[in-house]
Amino acid sequence: EEVARKEAGLSRFLQDSQARESLMKVDAAELAKMERTVEMLKDDLVKKELGLSRFLRDSNERDTATSAESRALKRNSLALQEEVARKEAGLSRFLQDSQARESLMKVDAAELAKMERTVEMLKDDLVKKELGLSRFLRDSNERDTATSAESRALKRNSLALQEEVARKE
Repeated sequence: EEVARKEAGLSRFLQDSQARESLMKVDAAELAKMERTVEMLKDDLVKKELGLSRFLRDSNERDTATSAESRALKRNSLALQEEVARKEAGLSRFLQDSQARESLMKVDAAELAKMERTVEMLKDDLVKKELGLSRFLRDSNERDTATSAESRALKRNSLALQEEVARKE
C-alpha cells in the first residue's frame, strides 16, 4: 500500500514536473516573444521620441517664424492704423474745407444773384438813359436844325439889313 501510495505520489510528481516543464517551455517561448515585443516597442518609442523631437523643433521654428510674422503684422497693423488716422484727419479737413467752400458758394450764389439783379437794374437804367439821350440828341438835333434855320434866317436878315444900311448910306 505504501509503495502504491509512493508510486502514485511519484506519478503525480512526474506529471506535475512535466506540466511545470511544459509550462516553463511555454513561459520561455512567451518570454522570448515578450522580449521581442519589448524590443519592438522600444524601437517604436525611440522612433516616436525622434518624431516628437523633430515635431517640437519644427513647431518651435514655426512658432519663432509665427512670432516674427506676428510682430511684422503688428507693425503693419500699427502703420495701417496710423495711415487710417492720417487719412481720416485729411478727410475731416477736406470735409471742413468743403463745407466752408459750400458756405462761401452759398454766399457767392447770393452775392451773384444780388449782382445779377443790380446788373439788370443797371441795364434798365442804361436803356432809360440811352432813350433819354436819344430823345435829348433828337431834341438837340431838332433845336440845332431850328437854330440853324434861325441862324440862316438871321444871316439872311443880317444881310438884308446890311444891304438896306448900304443903300441908305
